[in-house]
Amino acid sequence: MSPIRATAVRRAAARLGMELSSSGGPVRETWDWVRVRYERDGESYDCLARRTGPVTAQVATVAPPGRTQHVALRSAEQGYFRLPLSGRSGPT
Repeated sequence: MSPIRATAVRRAAARLGMELSSSGGPVRETWDWVRVRYERDGESYDCLARRTGPVTAQVATVAPPGRTQHVALRSAEQGYFRLPLSGRSGPT
């Protein structure tokens, strides 16, 4: 996370009354579990994730059988992007 992004996230957290564990640098919290829902190809998917900040969460579940498993990679300059792992998860 760039210093500008970290500052913006910290300001947003302060406006919302959210307390952060550190006063500077990237926001990396360990908060409650949440359900993340996303759509792909017209279908909805739910997964379990741990909140890591006001606008971020780390997905902690694997794809169900027959669905493509993805992994998120992080780059300080490029932000987040997803790559499909080869094949599908579980038996097909």
